[in-house]
Amino acid sequence: MRRDSSWTSRAVSAEEAVSRIESGVKVFIHGAAATPTSLFDAMCRRRELEGVTLHHLHTSGPCRFAVPENEGRFLSVSLFTGPPLRKAIEEGRADFMPIFLSDIPPLFTAGRLQLSPPDRHGFCTLGTSVDTARAAADSARLLVAEINEQMRDPP
Repeated sequence: MRRDSSWTSRAVSAEEAVSRIESGVKVFIHGAAATPTSLFDAMCRRRELEGVTLHHLHTSGPCRFAVPENEGRFLSVSLFTGPPLRKAIEEGRADFMPIFLSDIPPLFTAGRLQLSPPDRHGFCTLGTSVDTARAAADSARLLVAEINEQMRDPP
Protein backbone atom coordinates (compact mmCIF):
# COMPACT_ATOMS: atom_id res chain seq x y z
CA MET A 1 0.00 0.00 0.00
CA ARG A 2 1.46 3.35 -1.03
CA ARG A 3 1.34 6.01 1.67
CA ASP A 4 0.45 9.60 0.84
CA SER A 5 3.32 11.89 1.85
CA SER A 6 1.79 15.12 0.49
CA TRP A 7 0.89 16.20 4.04
CA THR A 8 4.56 17.03 4.61
CA SER A 9 4.30 19.96 2.21
CA ARG A 10 1.55 21.43 4.43
CA ALA A 11 3.25 20.69 7.78
CA VAL A 12 4.58 23.61 9.81
CA SER A 13 7.21 23.93 12.51
CA ALA A 14 6.30 23.51 16.17
CA GLU A 15 6.80 27.27 16.60
CA GLU A 16 4.34 28.08 13.83
CA ALA A 17 1.86 25.49 15.11
CA VAL A 18 1.67 27.10 18.57
CA SER A 19 1.80 30.67 17.27
CA ARG A 20 -2.02 30.89 17.32
CA ILE A 21 -2.23 30.10 21.04
CA GLU A 22 -3.09 33.30 22.88
CA SER A 23 -2.60 34.39 26.48
CA GLY A 24 -5.48 33.42 28.75
CA VAL A 25 -6.73 30.43 26.72
CA LYS A 26 -7.41 26.88 27.87
CA VAL A 27 -5.50 24.15 26.03
CA PHE A 28 -6.03 20.38 26.12
CA ILE A 29 -2.80 18.42 25.81
CA HIS A 30 -2.70 14.85 24.56
CA GLY A 31 -0.88 12.63 27.03
CA ALA A 32 0.80 9.32 27.79
CA ALA A 33 2.80 7.98 24.85
CA ALA A 34 1.31 10.72 22.63
CA THR A 35 2.59 13.68 24.66
CA PRO A 36 3.64 16.38 22.15
CA THR A 37 6.83 17.52 23.91
CA SER A 38 8.05 19.50 20.90
CA LEU A 39 4.86 21.58 21.05
CA PHE A 40 5.33 22.07 24.84
CA ASP A 41 8.85 23.32 24.25
CA ALA A 42 7.79 25.71 21.47
CA MET A 43 4.97 27.05 23.62
CA CYS A 44 7.35 27.65 26.55
CA ARG A 45 9.74 29.58 24.27
CA ARG A 46 6.95 32.11 23.62
CA ARG A 47 7.87 34.45 26.47
CA GLU A 48 4.85 36.72 25.85
CA LEU A 49 2.31 34.01 26.77
CA GLU A 50 0.64 34.38 30.17
CA GLY A 51 -2.29 32.78 31.94
CA VAL A 52 -2.52 29.71 29.69
CA THR A 53 -4.31 26.79 31.39
CA LEU A 54 -3.18 23.34 30.25
CA HIS A 55 -5.65 20.48 30.82
CA HIS A 56 -4.27 16.98 30.39
CA LEU A 57 -4.09 13.43 31.63
CA HIS A 58 -0.76 11.83 32.51
CA THR A 59 2.02 13.30 30.37
CA SER A 60 5.33 11.69 29.50
CA GLY A 61 8.67 13.44 29.30
CA PRO A 62 9.74 16.78 30.73
CA CYS A 63 7.05 19.28 31.75
CA ARG A 64 8.86 22.56 31.13
CA PHE A 65 5.56 24.42 31.42
CA ALA A 66 5.51 23.54 35.15
CA VAL A 67 9.01 24.71 36.12
CA PRO A 68 9.21 27.62 38.60
CA GLU A 69 10.27 30.10 35.88
CA ASN A 70 6.94 29.52 34.09
CA GLU A 71 4.72 30.09 37.13
CA GLY A 72 1.92 32.48 36.13
CA ARG A 73 2.53 31.83 32.46
CA PHE A 74 1.13 28.29 32.45
CA LEU A 75 -1.13 26.45 34.88
CA SER A 76 -1.14 22.68 34.53
CA VAL A 77 -4.43 21.02 35.48
CA SER A 78 -3.65 17.33 35.61
CA LEU A 79 -6.63 14.95 35.53
CA PHE A 80 -4.27 12.03 36.15
CA THR A 81 -0.75 12.75 37.22
CA GLY A 82 2.67 11.18 37.32
CA PRO A 83 6.23 11.85 38.48
CA PRO A 84 7.00 14.80 36.14
CA LEU A 85 4.33 16.98 37.79
CA ARG A 86 4.20 15.82 41.40
CA LYS A 87 6.65 18.43 42.71
CA ALA A 88 4.87 21.28 40.87
CA ILE A 89 1.53 20.10 42.33
CA GLU A 90 3.03 19.82 45.81
CA GLU A 91 4.45 23.36 45.54
CA GLY A 92 1.18 24.83 44.22
CA ARG A 93 2.47 25.63 40.70
CA ALA A 94 0.16 23.01 39.17
CA ASP A 95 -3.25 21.57 40.03
CA PHE A 96 -4.46 18.00 40.28
CA MET A 97 -8.14 17.27 39.65
CA PRO A 98 -9.02 13.68 40.56
CA ILE A 99 -11.78 12.41 38.29
CA PHE A 100 -13.03 9.14 36.84
CA LEU A 101 -11.80 8.62 33.27
CA SER A 102 -15.39 8.14 32.06
CA ASP A 103 -16.35 11.58 33.44
CA ILE A 104 -13.74 13.47 31.41
CA PRO A 105 -15.24 13.54 27.87
CA PRO A 106 -18.40 15.34 29.05
CA LEU A 107 -16.17 18.08 30.50
CA PHE A 108 -15.15 18.90 26.92
CA THR A 109 -18.31 18.15 24.98
CA ALA A 110 -20.49 20.12 27.38
CA GLY A 111 -18.90 23.30 26.97
CA ARG A 112 0.08 20.25 21.81
CA LEU A 113 -2.45 16.18 20.52
CA GLN A 114 -0.44 13.93 18.38
CA LEU A 115 -1.72 12.43 15.17
CA SER A 116 -0.54 9.86 12.70
CA PRO A 117 0.41 11.16 9.26
CA PRO A 118 -2.67 11.34 7.02
CA ASP A 119 -3.42 8.15 5.11
CA ARG A 120 -4.14 8.13 1.37
CA HIS A 121 -7.66 9.40 2.12
CA GLY A 122 -6.40 12.28 4.28
CA PHE A 123 -7.43 10.75 7.61
CA CYS A 124 -5.28 10.76 10.74
CA THR A 125 -5.50 8.64 13.88
CA LEU A 126 -5.03 9.76 17.48
CA GLY A 127 -2.57 6.88 17.80
CA THR A 128 -1.73 5.09 21.00
CA SER A 129 -3.57 7.31 23.46
CA VAL A 130 -7.08 8.23 22.41
CA ASP A 131 -8.53 8.35 25.98
CA THR A 132 -10.28 11.75 26.15
CA ALA A 133 -8.50 13.36 23.20
CA ARG A 134 -11.39 12.71 20.77
CA ALA A 135 -13.87 14.64 22.93
CA ALA A 136 -11.38 17.50 23.32
CA ALA A 137 -10.67 17.59 19.57
CA ASP A 138 -14.37 17.52 18.67
CA SER A 139 -15.13 20.51 20.90
CA ALA A 140 -12.04 22.63 20.13
CA ARG A 141 -12.20 25.97 18.33
CA LEU A 142 -8.53 25.59 17.36
CA LEU A 143 -6.78 22.26 16.94
CA VAL A 144 -2.97 22.13 16.95
CA ALA A 145 -1.49 18.67 16.48
CA GLU A 146 1.95 17.17 16.16
CA ILE A 147 2.33 14.67 13.32
CA ASN A 148 4.25 11.65 14.59
CA GLU A 149 5.45 9.05 12.07
CA GLN A 150 5.51 6.46 14.88
CA MET A 151 1.71 6.72 15.21
CA ARG A 152 1.01 5.30 11.76
CA ASP A 153 -0.47 1.86 11.20
CA PRO A 154 2.02 -0.84 10.25
CA PRO A 155 2.25 -1.47 6.49
